[in-house]
Amino acid sequence: MDSEASSLIGQLSYRISALEKKIDFLFKQLNIEYKEPVEEYITDAKNLLLQNKEIDAVKLVRNAKNCGLAEAQKTVDELKKTI
Repeated sequence: MDSEASSLIGQLSYRISALEKKIDFLFKQLNIEYKEPVEEYITDAKNLLLQNKEIDAVKLVRNAKNCGLAEAQKTVDELKKTI
């Protein structure tokens, strides 16, 4: 990577860090707790697991994430631990 690109990355990293600090400050001042949004397919997959439809949950995750069977199964296995 050349020095110009490295410098640009450094500047962008600094600006992102400054924005994150400002957002954190605003959340604190407004007494807001930020929670990461949950992907809709995660909720749907959990509902399928609650209905003992693991195969359907794997299919749903596979289509939603556009991933292979192994990755979808791994995701579903992780979801099973949370319900």
